[in-house]
Amino acid sequence: MKKTMKTTISVFFMTAAVWLVASALVWPQSGKVGEGNKQAPQGLLNGMMNRARNRALSARKQPETPNSQENIPIESPGFFYFTTADFPGAALSEAYDVSNSAIVVGGFIYDPTNPNSQSHGFTFSGGNYHQVDVPGATLTIIAAVNTTLQMVGAYVDASNNDHGFLDNGGVFTTIDVPGSTYTEAVDINNAGQIVGGFTDGTGTHGFLDIGGTFTSIDFPGATSTQAAGINASGEIVGIYSDALLNQHGFLKSGSVFISLDFPGATATTAFGINDEGKISGYYFDASNVSHGFVYFDGNFNTVAVPGAAYTELTHIKNTGRIAGTFSDTLMESHGLSANP
Repeated sequence: MKKTMKTTISVFFMTAAVWLVASALVWPQSGKVGEGNKQAPQGLLNGMMNRARNRALSARKQPETPNSQENIPIESPGFFYFTTADFPGAALSEAYDVSNSAIVVGGFIYDPTNPNSQSHGFTFSGGNYHQVDVPGATLTIIAAVNTTLQMVGAYVDASNNDHGFLDNGGVFTTIDVPGSTYTEAVDINNAGQIVGGFTDGTGTHGFLDIGGTFTSIDFPGATSTQAAGINASGEIVGIYSDALLNQHGFLKSGSVFISLDFPGATATTAFGINDEGKISGYYFDASNVSHGFVYFDGNFNTVAVPGAAYTELTHIKNTGRIAGTFSDTLMESHGLSANP
């Protein structure tokens, strides 16, 4: 198948020049999360879910019904409103994208401390949540949505095989790169071009899918690559790893690759890119704490939710809306939509 607490907080911006790294570069695959006899998708999406689940396990946080959704005003050089996106009754929610019409998509787990609690996809619009599961799947995560409301993501079938999918108006189509052992679809632009990652006998690679024709994406010299975002011009962002398992973000414009490393970070993920060329993502500092960032015109801007333990940004739209996730001090993960 191809298928609120009302709190004033500040976004802290730190500007720095991008580092262009020419070293040969391996994206370390995330291990699968234990789900009893089920297994979550590998790659970027599962990496984020895996970290959130582990944080909840370390805090032994029990599930609670989340607060009602309200805009959270944020003071910044450009004024934003953050809206939390917590699926009702779920103790773990993550937002991966938000459409121009403010439809938030992502994944949730009711009880991340229970290894048998599986992840489901969700949409959130107009105050209403809807659960989305690929028919027959044991696990589903929605990663992206375009202006025509086509959605892509990842799922696990009853035989524990990992696949990407396209949801076009409720019609699901499986996306599998030929010869792959797992495929994950992470973004779709308004032309229907899809990017993501896959693993085959030679390793982990990014891919571009145009109408069912697949092209592999490998950062020069890297031992592992994954594509995560694509804009209308076909510019692609993602992550790759070098031989020492150091993780870097990248931008691919035409045939030119540029490495993106937040200054001083131990790992950088470039997750989304809009048509203006603004890139969103997250990085880890020396204390292994994640922070969101927006990169544009040679400068990184750190986006950290004050009081949160972790912040990770995902896709960014032409309107300036950005999706993401943050963990509170109790290590409970919440989806977010940042609206200018």
